[in-house]
Formats: sequence, C-alpha cells, structure tokens
Amino acid sequence: MVDDPTWSDVVFEVEGKKVYAHKMMCVRCPYFQAMFSPAMNMKEASMPMTECIPIQGGVAHRAFKGVLEFLYTDEVHELTVDSAMDLFVTADQFGIDRLKKICEKEILQSINIDNAPTIMQAADMHAASGLRKRCLDFILRNFDAISKTAAFEEMGRNNVELLLEILRMR
Repeated sequence: MVDDPTWSDVVFEVEGKKVYAHKMMCVRCPYFQAMFSPAMNMKEASMPMTECIPIQGGVAHRAFKGVLEFLYTDEVHELTVDSAMDLFVTADQFGIDRLKKICEKEILQSINIDNAPTIMQAADMHAASGLRKRCLDFILRNFDAISKTAAFEEMGRNNVELLLEILRMR
C-alpha cells in the first residue's frame, strides 16, 4: 500500500519525489488530520488528483515513507540509528507519539561516543526528556572522550546553553 498509485487518493511530493498514499492515514496522525480537515478539503477539492501536496520542513523522503509504513502497519522495519533519528524527528513534526517512542528506544540502544552529542541535541530540540536524560548521563560518564569529538564541538557551536549545562554538571 505504501507508495502504490493503484488505489491512492492523495499524492505528496517529498524532496522532489512523488509519494502515493491514502487519506485513511488521518485516523492515526494529527498532522494529516489537520491537513485534510474540512477547511482544507475545500481547497483540495479543486485540486486535480495529479497535483502533489508538497511536504516541507526538512522531511526526508526515506523518513516520510517510513512514517507512512508505520501509519499503515503499526510496524517499523530495518531501523538503523540514522533512520531512527530521521523518523524520530519526523514523528515529532507529525505528532505521532508512538512512533517517536519506538525510535527513541532504538536510538537509546545505539548511543556511543561519536553520536551522543548529536542525539542529545535532537532530544533537547524535540522534547524527548527520557532520551535527553540518558544522553546527558552518557555524556557525563564519558566526558573526556566525548569532549574531543567533532560532534561535541558542533553541539557547542549550535547550542551554547546545552554545552554550559553539561559543563556545570561535571
């Protein structure tokens, strides 16, 4: 069903690529419920089926298809830490809390010296308090090694408050 034009009733454009879907996904996703609410339906009714609805906000094509797969099947397949991070951010944008929690669990199992600062920033930005706390604990326990990584340096440039919080807790 995912990305199959046969019975689709909506077409999205993500990163310049068409993605075929079904409005039934509204049942499980507040983002799509709002998109296809009665106020939007007036605008959409005049839109031919071949016209694509653009998905913006930095949503990756792979992550969008992963969201659709989850909405259709309630399952997530082949999660790596990178795909889990992409799905985590997209699930947060779309208000899909259950998917966000599944991704958090996968991310927690993959925290290491090199990715902990990046994960910490994402957890902080997307209000994932459990993930944030676990990252913070990991960073504090491994501070000497983590503080020498490029990811830690980048975190310091991007989020000075977060860096100061870590330094205060040391």
